[in-house]
This record gives sequence, structure tokens and C-alpha cells, in this order.
Amino acid sequence: MDYSSLSHNLSLQLQQMELSDMKRIEKSSQSIILCRHLLAKFRTSIVSHKFDSNAKEIEFFKFSKQIPLSNLIYYTELFAFESEFPKGGKTIQIDFINEKINRLNSFFVHHMNFANYITLGNTHFDNQYFVRQTTFNVHVIDSEAYFFDMDFNTSHDLLLGKFHAYKRLITYLEHLIDSNNKPMSISHSKLKWTASQSAFTELTYALYHSDIINEGKVGIKEIATALQQVFNMQHIDFYRIYSEIKSRKKSRTKFLDDLSSRLIQEMDNQDG
Repeated sequence: MDYSSLSHNLSLQLQQMELSDMKRIEKSSQSIILCRHLLAKFRTSIVSHKFDSNAKEIEFFKFSKQIPLSNLIYYTELFAFESEFPKGGKTIQIDFINEKINRLNSFFVHHMNFANYITLGNTHFDNQYFVRQTTFNVHVIDSEAYFFDMDFNTSHDLLLGKFHAYKRLITYLEHLIDSNNKPMSISHSKLKWTASQSAFTELTYALYHSDIINEGKVGIKEIATALQQVFNMQHIDFYRIYSEIKSRKKSRTKFLDDLSSRLIQEMDNQDG
């Protein structure tokens, strides 16, 4: 089995996934499936076919396997992060991101020697770190080690996978902070909102709860402020208006219902 080529093909698939229009959490879910599938394929192969030399075994565990393994860790962590990410409040969101970055940095501090070994491109411990037969001689000092698959893990291949995944995740999180800290800049618009404030509030909350702006990582106030700038509106108390909308006895989405009806009617007229 050509492990290197299969890993390269997975990388291409994951790149295409990143370019898709799916939400981040959906991309992560699909990427996890792809990575697991290839890892299962790899395991079946190496259990039934021995490596010709330690050099080839090191090549597999240090490089080929790392593509699906590190991506599996990365997308699993990303999926969990996106699932737990606060829906609104810029300060709360940034605090949440920083807390995650601090936990990831603790990993690198705890494993500083190994991180330096990899960063500097060292190889003198590769026979101990990335060959399976040496795993049996390693003393268990981490509870995770009890659950190692001795046929498919070395003492340090999972650690290396975390090293690559966490570095990448920190970069993603830092970019997320930068994007959250950017001041909102909307060029002067000549558009004017001519419907009611209630209609504006319906639209604003619909956009917010649909998670279609910044993949849901934006507060209701930010969306409302941006729309008010686009439509040259004065500040309105959309919290109060939203409360009034919820107490309506008839349709609570009168404006949105009307939008949908008008669009469908126009489509029907064009088809007819």
C-alpha cells in the first residue's frame, strides 16, 4: 500500500472541503469521517503486513500516518470548539477563545522537549519514538497510554499528531480573535429602510438565529448595527420590539411570511 500517496490524496480532499460552502462545523464533521476512514484502512494494512525496515516504519508513523491523525485531532477539537462557542457577546467570545489558546499553550509547555525535538528536525530518538516494538518497554505515565493500540501506535505518534493539530488550532483561534477585533467598516450607503421597525427587527433576529453570518459567531447587536448603517437608520430599541413581536397573538413573523409569499408569487408569475 502506498501510504504516502493515500495521505496526499486525503490532504487534497480536505483542501476541497475547506473551500466548500458548508458551515465550519459541517466541514469538521465530514473531515473527521474522511480521516477515520483512512486511519482504519492504514491499520488493516500494517497489522497484516510488516515493514521491511525500521526506517520505513518511522516514515509511516512520523509522516504518512500524521496526515489523517493530526487532521482527525484538529477537526475533532474544532468541532468541539464550534459546538461550545458562545453565540453572542464579543467580550465573552474573545475570553472563550483566549481560554482555549491558554489550554493549548499548556500542552506545548508540558511537552517542551519533544516540541523542540520536532521543531529542530532531530532524528536521534526516532527509533524509540516511532517504532512499535519499543512501545512495550515504555513505562505508563499517562492514562491515555493504557488505551494505545500496540499494533497501530508508537510511544510518540499520537503526541506528534497533537503537536501538529494544536499548532494549527492556535493559528485558527488567533485569526478568529483578529477578525473579532476588527472595527466594523461599512461604506456610506444610499439605501433607506422604508418598512416598519418591527419588520427590521424580524429580519435582524432571523439572520441572527439562522447562523448564516460569520457561521453564527456574531452577536445580535453587531448584526443590527451593521444593518442600520446599511439602511441609514437611527438607533432603535430592537430588544423591546422583539419582546413585542413574541407576544403577538397572530403570526409572530408577519414580515418574513410576507417576504416569502411575495417571492413565491413572483416565481410563479415568471413561470406562468
